[in-house]
Amino acid sequence: MASRPLLVWTLDRPLILLGSEPPNRFDPPRRGERAGVPAVTVFQAWLRATKGSVYDRAIRSSRPIPVTLVRWSSGPEVMSPGRLTWLFQFTSVPCGEPGFAPPGGSPPPLDRDGCDEYAMFDAQSGATVGGFSNTAGAVVLRAP
Repeated sequence: MASRPLLVWTLDRPLILLGSEPPNRFDPPRRGERAGVPAVTVFQAWLRATKGSVYDRAIRSSRPIPVTLVRWSSGPEVMSPGRLTWLFQFTSVPCGEPGFAPPGGSPPPLDRDGCDEYAMFDAQSGATVGGFSNTAGAVVLRAP
């Protein structure tokens, strides 16, 4: 992961997370609004925190990691202004859940490139604020 470049941009249209309960909405930042912590700083802190995890064994790829500055709202607050957030999309990473294993059986191996994960970090402090994952390549965000 550390060798992949970041592709940083700002959301330009509203999106919703498909099938999320409570509802999740991603809106463009307000006019002139800027992050307090750069995306690269957040990414470096995340790399240090996940050292030795399944992310270290993710398939190496030359594709950049998409990072988007968004205003995220969830639950009953979905119509509120939300929180300015960095949304990272980690593509083709090992799935966090190794699958079902009957009692006494060995768990199946991790699917090395079966998941896409989205991690959200507060854009002012860099603190983790949420995340979700899905099957690699599945569309999870769409226009409302």
